[in-house]
Amino acid sequence: MLHISNHYVNAAIEGALAKGIDKHSLLRRAGIQANQLAPQGQVTPQQLNILYKLLWAELQDEFFGLGLTPCKFGYFRLLASHHPQLKTLRDVLEYSATFFSTTRDDVLFETQVNEHTSTLSITIDCAQTDPDCFLREYHLIGWQRYLSWLIGVRIRPIKTGLNFPKPKHCALYPYFFDGKITFNQPTCHIVFESSLLDCSVIRSFADLQSYLISLPLPVFYRPVDKQPVTSRVEQVLKHFSPCALPSLDKMAGELNIKKRTLHRKLNDENTHYRKIISEYRLHLAIDLLTKQYLSVNATSLALGFSEPAAFCHFFKRQAGLSPKQYTQFNAAMVLKSHS
Repeated sequence: MLHISNHYVNAAIEGALAKGIDKHSLLRRAGIQANQLAPQGQVTPQQLNILYKLLWAELQDEFFGLGLTPCKFGYFRLLASHHPQLKTLRDVLEYSATFFSTTRDDVLFETQVNEHTSTLSITIDCAQTDPDCFLREYHLIGWQRYLSWLIGVRIRPIKTGLNFPKPKHCALYPYFFDGKITFNQPTCHIVFESSLLDCSVIRSFADLQSYLISLPLPVFYRPVDKQPVTSRVEQVLKHFSPCALPSLDKMAGELNIKKRTLHRKLNDENTHYRKIISEYRLHLAIDLLTKQYLSVNATSLALGFSEPAAFCHFFKRQAGLSPKQYTQFNAAMVLKSHS
C-alpha cells in the first residue's frame, strides 16, 4: 500500500491552525494517529484524502487557508464544469486561462506554446502565507494529474520549475514531479511536448462529477495513459448488469483472447482486472448515490453486494469516505458551487 510523508499533513493544516481550528480534532476525524506524525512518519492517501476534504469544508477555502485571499469552496467545480464540452487540451488550457484571469488577481495561469514544447504556468501569489510552499506544489501537481485524466494520456513534464528556493522536503519530490526540477524560477510551471495540446478530451460530464467527488485522492497517484486493452475492457463492462460483471475468463472470451494473454496485456498497462472492476463499480456507485439519489441499501443491492455492510466496506476502501459521508460532502460541494 502506498504511504506518503507526514510533511503533507503538517504543511496542509498550517492555514487551519492559524485560524484557530483544533488540530487534534482534525487529525482524529481523518483517522491519523499520533505516532504517524513522528519524525519520518507516514500516512495513507485515504487519510490525506479525508483530511483535505475536512480542511476545505471547515475553511470554505480550496486554498487551505494558505492564499492571500480565500478560493471559494466550489470554485474548481465551476471552472471544470465546462471542460467536457471542449474538444482538445489546447481548448481546456485557453478556457481555464480566461476563467482565472477574469475571476482572480492572485493566480497566473497561462500557456506558452512553441513548436516542440509548451510551458504551463500555474503560479499563486502566496509566498507570505504559504511558508512550506504546499499550496503551489499541490496545484501544480493537481493540474498535471487532472489534465492527464481529462485526455486519458499521461502528461510527462520534461522540466518542472518552482518559484521558491529548494525546500528541506525536496527529497520527496521524485514521486510527485517528473523531469528536471529547477528552483527560484519566475513562475511555477511544467514543460511538456506541444503535440499533447491536440489530444482530445475524452471525459464526459458524468465522468467529471465522479472525478470531482473523488478529489483530492487522484492527486496522490501518478496518472496513467488510457491504454487500448484497458479501454476495451471498460467498454465491454458497460454491456453487463452491475450485478453480474464478467469474470476474467468471461472477459477474455468477450475480447476473443486467452485469459493469460489478457492478464499479461493488462499487466503491461500497469493495471489488473480486479482493479478495473473495482474502479468501475465505484464509478457506478457514485452515480447511483449522487445523481439518482438511491439509498445506501438500494445502491448495494443494485451493484450486487451480498449486504450493505460489504458495500460500505468496499466504498470506504476505494474512496476514503463512507457512502453517507460521500453523499453529504457532494451535496455540500454542489450547494456551495451554486451559492
